Amino acid sequence: MKNPGSFMEEKKHSKKQSPKSIRPEEKKIPLWVIVLVFTGATAIFFRAQLFEGLYFWTGFMSDFAEMHLPRQMFAAKYLREFSLPFWNPYTFGGMPFLAEVEVGFFYPPSILINLLASSDHLPVRTLQLTVMFHFWLAGMAMYALTQYWTKNQVGGIIAGLSYAFSAVFACHISENIVLYPIAWFPLTMFFLSKAIDDLDVESAIVGGLVFGVSMLGGHIQSVLYMNMFTGLFLAWHAVGQLYVKNFHTLYWLKFIGIVAIFFACGIGLFSIQLLPSQELAAESTRDVMTYEKAVDASVKPQQLLTAVVPKLFGHMDGFHPNVQFFLGPSYYYWATAFYFGIGALILGLLGAFMCYKNRVCAFLIFTSALATLYALGEHSVVFDLFFRLPLFELFRGPSRILFLLVFSMSAMAGFGYDELRKKRISTKTLVFASAIPMVISFFVMTGTLHGALSTPLQYHDAIERYGMTAFIISLIFLGIIYALVKDRVQPRVGGLALCALIIVDLNVFGSGFKDGKTHPENDYLLDPRVLSELRPNPPSDIFRVSAREGSVMLLKRNHGLYSGIMQVEGFDPLNLKRKSPAAPSENDVIDLSNIRYSVFVDREKQQAYLKRNNPKYPFARLLYRPRISSGDTVAKFMASGAVDFSREVVLEKNLDTAVSDTGKIPPSHRLECREYTDNRIVFDVTTEQPAVLTVSEIWYPAWRATIDGVSAEVYRANYCFRGIVVPAGTHSVEMFYKSTAFNRGKWITILTLVFSAAGITFARIQKKNAKPQQQ
Repeated sequence: MKNPGSFMEEKKHSKKQSPKSIRPEEKKIPLWVIVLVFTGATAIFFRAQLFEGLYFWTGFMSDFAEMHLPRQMFAAKYLREFSLPFWNPYTFGGMPFLAEVEVGFFYPPSILINLLASSDHLPVRTLQLTVMFHFWLAGMAMYALTQYWTKNQVGGIIAGLSYAFSAVFACHISENIVLYPIAWFPLTMFFLSKAIDDLDVESAIVGGLVFGVSMLGGHIQSVLYMNMFTGLFLAWHAVGQLYVKNFHTLYWLKFIGIVAIFFACGIGLFSIQLLPSQELAAESTRDVMTYEKAVDASVKPQQLLTAVVPKLFGHMDGFHPNVQFFLGPSYYYWATAFYFGIGALILGLLGAFMCYKNRVCAFLIFTSALATLYALGEHSVVFDLFFRLPLFELFRGPSRILFLLVFSMSAMAGFGYDELRKKRISTKTLVFASAIPMVISFFVMTGTLHGALSTPLQYHDAIERYGMTAFIISLIFLGIIYALVKDRVQPRVGGLALCALIIVDLNVFGSGFKDGKTHPENDYLLDPRVLSELRPNPPSDIFRVSAREGSVMLLKRNHGLYSGIMQVEGFDPLNLKRKSPAAPSENDVIDLSNIRYSVFVDREKQQAYLKRNNPKYPFARLLYRPRISSGDTVAKFMASGAVDFSREVVLEKNLDTAVSDTGKIPPSHRLECREYTDNRIVFDVTTEQPAVLTVSEIWYPAWRATIDGVSAEVYRANYCFRGIVVPAGTHSVEMFYKSTAFNRGKWITILTLVFSAAGITFARIQKKNAKPQQQ
């Protein structure tokens, strides 16, 4: 059953058309040509990395250098050994690794490059090629979706170029985890559209699996917005069916089944990451988000003008800020940038004006408006409404939703070009659509808006040049589109000219931001002697390093993942609430955390270096006097000075085994760490009386323990560390990471893949058997 594509008949268009006014069908462009176009566009955009030896931007707050690179290096080591990195002891004193959703450990492209790496060192250029692949993927996927919606190949190319090389991609190269989900999103919508149009089970399964892959990419906030878009799209489609009086019970049962299959496959594939991530979220700093924090990086209303002049308020790039972004902190720039090209803007407006009765186009108009209002954050009531809903209150940065605006406008540009090809655009409509970019760029070019926008005086000349560039590009786009409207050029020639100009326009905007001269690994290189001194020597010599004091950082924040140094600081958006012991003084923190090296700042000489401490306590010890304090007051109790940490340990629940409260250490006891790996620690213990084995390793619910093979409880000790009650005698004590959430998610994902393969096979057999009957 094929479904109607619009809410109502396009009577207005049909009346105006005559057989002569409809262009003949153009020759189909071969697929290899489409692939070549997007491959060439990607090569042009990344020419500096591919041909000039440059790297991605690695400056301050570059997630590529500070998070993605060390994470992938760490993950690659495990994958090549065919094991799983459940725990990361090198960041924040220890935290889950695999459960951190933004690590994207199970993301298929990441798994592939890690497994194919030829040595123990994953080349940086391999990671860069992975990012480039997602630009190409986004373009091809957007082409496929728009071509499916419009049946116009050139319109699909225009949409793909506008989406893939827009600001939301170019400005997130250094924050590449954002790119992965949104690159797959058009392909998800392509299969979902086919599934609900044809009530096709195979498309629903494939679409759901693609959706699952995109969610495994790791940026959960983008995943939330994609789910929102998908849900609204399905609701919009259902309302459209009711509007055309489709009340067939069989249809609705099939529709509901298709939707259920799609989400079951997507969420099922994602479960191997979703369930462990939920376990981590409950212990993380992100479990509560205030409204004031949530509206951070909201788009200001005047920034909507950057749809025409993207650098109107300054910009940042990989080398230096030519015109300092002057609307707030520098990171607001790449968070709020959304430029998708003047060509896509004009064609998108034409599509909106001409195709608003089309079901899909009407939805794209709606989502463009919704995403814009949501992105305004504190400047719009829309964000306030969503912030009251579950999940939406957990994220900051409303501007993250701007990819949906770019997605919708890029697709509408495809609709706009299709109207051009069909000669439906009047000169009056064209003038109206192009007036918006022309007027805005003209006012910027002439300096008319400086006062209203509070442009700093020193930037007037540069901003006016940006306005002139936008004005010239607008004129050229208008000229090409006008020539198409008046039949002065062949549609294919005019379409390719528009594509070429889109590539030039988006390259002028985005090429500088991605380029950096510094090799990302340079900041991780240490003198071998220094590295040997700072790196632990398990199992006999375990200690930690504090390389940060205020704004002074002597090591990269995730240096440990790269080099094996156990740091107590890190850089990760999702980290544990309890990662440092509550104690009366900094020296107590150093002692309890076993920090051998910490930063010393010489104010007089204006120098900073790592000094060696002599922490009082080893990383593991036996204590004989437990002090019990409830979870709500434990931090205050520990910081009160009432605890003698040399012989007492603070626990948060009563013990099942009695331990002497004298605190006296027996004259003969022995504790030896026999094995220490990231996911497993083994001790040999001999004690004359029951004791609490206290380890300066971060507590987490997935850590388990056995004593001589018998399960034992892992207590939260000294606010954030681990403790195990060991009975008198000689014992083997083992700590190991075992997550019930991971195991449950793993089996859900495996079953999803099995049932998906069976479902696709069955659907194809059904189609094959149906063909002879139809003939």
